[in-house]
Amino acid sequence: MNVLIAGCGWLGREVGRTLVARGDRVVGVRRSTRSAAALADDGIEPLGLDLAEPSAAAAIPSGINAFVACPAPAEHSAAGYRRTYVGIQRTLLEAAAAAGARSYVYTGSTGVFGQRDGGEVDEATPPAPDGPTAEVLLEAERLVLDAARSGVPARLVRLSGLYGPGRTGLAERVLDGTLALGPDDDRVMNFCRLEDAARFVIAALDRG
Repeated sequence: MNVLIAGCGWLGREVGRTLVARGDRVVGVRRSTRSAAALADDGIEPLGLDLAEPSAAAAIPSGINAFVACPAPAEHSAAGYRRTYVGIQRTLLEAAAAAGARSYVYTGSTGVFGQRDGGEVDEATPPAPDGPTAEVLLEAERLVLDAARSGVPARLVRLSGLYGPGRTGLAERVLDGTLALGPDDDRVMNFCRLEDAARFVIAALDRG
């Protein structure tokens, strides 16, 4: 495949490295040319491009037939989330439709679930966003699912908190005792290891 990874950060770069290793062409997009340049070390073609800009679709290289959208907001506000998640989704879905893409994967978030009643949540649970940024995440999901109904082979992977090389703060807090359960605590934390998350994304890319 010729894959464009939008938001080629910690997760996107792991996905890109894995795809390159198996022989796929990967173009990695970051907001600036300077930050994108480091991707070349992993065999990923770097592209500095703000995909939230209206003209960005025209700058996407020809020949791309698969898309992975895993953006991260530059600003943690509803406006910042809308520009990143909704704006970028519109650009990429437009490009995917024009290219006749064979696959499109958006890495959403379990943050669309705001349930606090202790019940289990799975894919069939109705989202219940509990704040402005979560509402934007759900809006982005709907764009992707609407595109899927219109013929774009779009898939949604909702990820929980990630940990892995360089990001092991959770485990360290448990080991040093700053994070622990008390005698009456009944808490659940939902985390996914980086490499496992990358495998899920690639499985969605390959098989839907």
